[in-house]
Amino acid sequence: MRLYMILAASIPAIVLAMAVSSRSFAQDALPEGPGKAALQDSCTQCHDLGTAIGQRRTPDEWADILDRMAGFGLTLSDAKRTEIQDYLNANLGSAPAVPAQVPSSGGSQAGKKR
Repeated sequence: MRLYMILAASIPAIVLAMAVSSRSFAQDALPEGPGKAALQDSCTQCHDLGTAIGQRRTPDEWADILDRMAGFGLTLSDAKRTEIQDYLNANLGSAPAVPAQVPSSGGSQAGKKR
């Protein structure tokens, strides 16, 4: 009986410790970069970051999610929204961000008239 009471009293503490450590892990798991702090400050007003970083999404999906969060009361300036969306697309996009390919102007004969 005494063991049962000790275990019963320990369960809430274990659950709380797991919740705190998972939230900390989610914040630590975010890559560094412009927009990380804005994401942390804005998104954690209502939920933990594990909700935000649980899946990779396309730019359109991230835009839809930000629109949906605005419907729930999230207020962001246009600049902060762009900063967060750029961060999400670069670090949590469905495909790695690929820099635009700039054609080389030197050495190529393609497109030149002879």
